[in-house]
Amino acid sequence: MNKASKYIILSSILPIIFFINAAVPAFVLGCPTRGLIAAVIAVVCVCLALFSAIKGVLSEIEAAQGGEVWILSCIILALPAFYIVVIA
Repeated sequence: MNKASKYIILSSILPIIFFINAAVPAFVLGCPTRGLIAAVIAVVCVCLALFSAIKGVLSEIEAAQGGEVWILSCIILALPAFYIVVIA
């Protein structure tokens, strides 16, 4: 497994957990608990997406290799926040 696929797989773990949490019925965890878990995961994803975006832009400015992976990781990490803002 190369470095790029590791970043993609690692960055998609939190969004997967977010959508699993969204798929769990409300009577299992309770509605407030599910909402708090979703909010915490979304905030963590946004923080990691900002870090990833900054890292990607800096690597593109320096013409370093792997900037596309950081930008793709940023897009993947932004999915939960996008879901909360647009869909919910």
